[in-house]
Amino acid sequence: WRIAVAQPSLECTTTLGLHPGKSGWAWRVRLRNTGSVPQRVDVLHAQDLGLADESAVRNNEAYISQYLDLLPVADSQLGHVVLARQNQSMAGGRHPWLGVACAQGSAAYCTDGWQFFGADHRLTGEPAAVRSPGLPSQRLQYEFALAGLQSRPVTLAPGATAEIMFVAAYAED
Repeated sequence: WRIAVAQPSLECTTTLGLHPGKSGWAWRVRLRNTGSVPQRVDVLHAQDLGLADESAVRNNEAYISQYLDLLPVADSQLGHVVLARQNQSMAGGRHPWLGVACAQGSAAYCTDGWQFFGADHRLTGEPAAVRSPGLPSQRLQYEFALAGLQSRPVTLAPGATAEIMFVAAYAED
């Protein structure tokens, strides 16, 4: 899957790639400065989590979400990595988990949708995270489990490109 967006001085192409043999994926965000002055940019990634049997998620997502444990872990190369595990037993006694990271390193994280979207996103039409300088990097868990990461900033000279990649790995138990 691929989408391209052009702003007045920034071109962005986003590509989703699935791992050919494992339960994992990567979002690649390619940025190009089409302007005449350097630009300092970062990329936000938000992964809504429904780590449960499909019928359980469809029946009551908020209920399932409150049983997710999200653990931000600091890594010397990747920055913050968000690990999520379903603590309510699923079919066969499984406890699915997911790990999310930024390959180039993350500067900040969030663990709940309220931190990313805010209370007014339906009125403003954009997440609160877009309007703030950074994600809060605080562990919060209401009923909107979300693994959010903010890449480390990159300065793009005029005509320069950069790629930022967010990766995820899933395990059934």
